[in-house]
Amino acid sequence: MTYTIIIVATIIFNIFCGIFRVRQTKLTWKLFYIHIPIPFIAWVRISSGISWKFIPVLVFVALGSQVIGGKLPLGIRSKEEE
Repeated sequence: MTYTIIIVATIIFNIFCGIFRVRQTKLTWKLFYIHIPIPFIAWVRISSGISWKFIPVLVFVALGSQVIGGKLPLGIRSKEEE
């Protein structure tokens, strides 16, 4: 149950970060914000007593969620906005 909650939280946070990431220009300070979920998810994992061996799964889920969030129509900025 705890694993499921952490995975779902990781997916939700990182989909929104993926949407935000696509809207930013490359190599700007605003891209720092896509790393905000990392300390939160680490805190949840540590406080729930889940082993460090679960970290690769969370990294894979986080990266996949950001890619999915970037491909959603909400994340695409039109040329008029630029």
